[in-house]
Amino acid sequence: MAVVLLAAFLMIACLLALRFEKQLTAVLPLATCILILILYVLAFFRRLSWIDYFSTAIVVGAVLRVLFLSGEKKKKLFAQLRELFFAPSAIAAMVLLTGAVLLTGNKIATWWDDLNFWATDVKALYALDGFAAKYTNAASEFGDYPPGIQLLKWWFVHLKPDGFSEGLMFAGYYFGVFVFLTPLLSRLDEALQTDRRTVKQLFWTVVLVVCLAAFPSMTETFYLGGMCADLVMAVIYGVILMSCLEDRAVLGADTATADTAAADTATADIADAASRSRVFSNLRIALYLGVLVLVKSVGFLWAAFALVFVWFWRLHGAVDKKKEIRQLLCITALPAASGGSWMLFCLLMKRVAKLTGAAVSMASGNLPILLEGTVQKLLHAYEEAFAARALHRDGFSWIGVSALALFVIFLIGIAWLYRRKLLTKTERNFLFVYVPLTGIVFYGINLVSHLTIFATETQYLEATGMIASIERYSAPFTVGTLYLLFGIFLERSPRLWGKISPYAALAAAVLLCANWGAVYDGMIGYRQRLDDDLQARSNMITEASEEFLEKMSKQDVGSGMRVLYLKNVQDAAQWVRNTYISFEASPVSVLFGGIGEDTTSGQVWELVQASHAGYLYADETDEALKELFAPYTEEFAWKTLYRIQMNDGTLTLERAEESRQGQP
Repeated sequence: MAVVLLAAFLMIACLLALRFEKQLTAVLPLATCILILILYVLAFFRRLSWIDYFSTAIVVGAVLRVLFLSGEKKKKLFAQLRELFFAPSAIAAMVLLTGAVLLTGNKIATWWDDLNFWATDVKALYALDGFAAKYTNAASEFGDYPPGIQLLKWWFVHLKPDGFSEGLMFAGYYFGVFVFLTPLLSRLDEALQTDRRTVKQLFWTVVLVVCLAAFPSMTETFYLGGMCADLVMAVIYGVILMSCLEDRAVLGADTATADTAAADTATADIADAASRSRVFSNLRIALYLGVLVLVKSVGFLWAAFALVFVWFWRLHGAVDKKKEIRQLLCITALPAASGGSWMLFCLLMKRVAKLTGAAVSMASGNLPILLEGTVQKLLHAYEEAFAARALHRDGFSWIGVSALALFVIFLIGIAWLYRRKLLTKTERNFLFVYVPLTGIVFYGINLVSHLTIFATETQYLEATGMIASIERYSAPFTVGTLYLLFGIFLERSPRLWGKISPYAALAAAVLLCANWGAVYDGMIGYRQRLDDDLQARSNMITEASEEFLEKMSKQDVGSGMRVLYLKNVQDAAQWVRNTYISFEASPVSVLFGGIGEDTTSGQVWELVQASHAGYLYADETDEALKELFAPYTEEFAWKTLYRIQMNDGTLTLERAEESRQGQP
């Protein structure tokens, strides 16, 4: 079935490329967005595996369509496909994506956030074939985190029919990052235009594949250690901004003339709104935005920034602004529908993330009480990290820049692009407002979050911890803006010193600024410590928890299952170990509670009620503590799974058989 799934994906890409007369690099991200949105709909019905039927139908339909073509049309189609797949840009894209999948296919989850949510959630999707039922989602503290990139990881894991594979999960993540970088290769065909494969083509293919893999590490390296969703948002945000470039003409020397030319081009596009170019433009921006809001909860913020950019870029110079606005409203409708549907689903299923709850509480005035001097320490750490600390915290790079220095570099880059006549005066002025404004808004939100939601996390009291936050969470701004500026340079550059020179400039920038130590470790070096990482993960699970996990592995979870796992008070407080247990137990949703000498039967009842669990399990502890459960069952036994029954506020515990399904 893996062959059918991959073939169907490529056929969707080919259909888009042939229908809209685009390169493969332009449509691979669109095909990926279409796949994610199809899976998103299926997941609501817990029918993710039905993608097999859809894929089979696509493949069979495509084969039959080709078989019934006339000889001349068939010959033309194969010629088009050959041109499509053997273009230098397509070859480079395929090498990049295939190489990323092969290189990262042995990785395992070790990053804290992966174990907390990003890997745990994919395991649950795989086992449940979709979203969990009410009160049964794994990684319950992150209930409202959107599933966009998770679904692509699921699709890759689904390629292997004999069980969950962490390696394929990581392969899906890296595919999801790099596929949105492939549009940067769009002018490679022009730069390497030749009928023969040459040493020059081979050289630049290898160079650009390596550079694109390392491109995000110029400012962000978390993606090389784990499945950081912030970078996925970054590349989608960047490709949205770059996609707007194709709606404009290549600009001339005189800015006034250039403005007129841009307006004339926009007028021509509006006059032919049904043209393939305009339909393709509308479709891809809508799809990108529709997926962006499903990557992470904060995706709506970057989608809002992107919409401001798209609306300006499209309305500037448009003759029929009413018609343009109607199209922009249609584009805006897709992210509103996809993001809104997820918010509604979370509301109905009572899926609320810990940070969302904290934010709502603080917004209502319940701010954290901080120790004296904490705010000053946080402000000082943020100031030092922002202005003086390189975004590369570790690893090897020739040049490391701070967030403040990069901010200035962006403004210099905009001015340089205008000086090279690659931007009109209006576009330059807009970017001089847009880029600083998005940066100021983001960094302002980031700072406020550290003074409120994250104020109790002591690692941020030092600049070394604060720069990690800035590096990671600012990825959509830093990587996305780099994407935009390089996109303008690559798309609009004339010959300059030779057609390849824009790509040479990109390669030089990545060579100097990428974190090559992190790139090597994330793609190759991690293999050297796989056994140690597996052992470290195993060491986090105690013998008692192993017994619990063995029982959970035998459960038929149905549409979802939540267990309240009671331990000795001291053991329950070991939240690091609990995170590892939750990961191993997924798709079972595990909540933890502690019991001790001071615990009462009433407190046990409160724990059960607050957990919304369907089952209860308790590790063996002091025999006297069995009396805590006397009001709820005749003879309580440790290390036994109990089914929770709540009738009119009365709690009853019944021994559960291993074959019982899901949440009661």
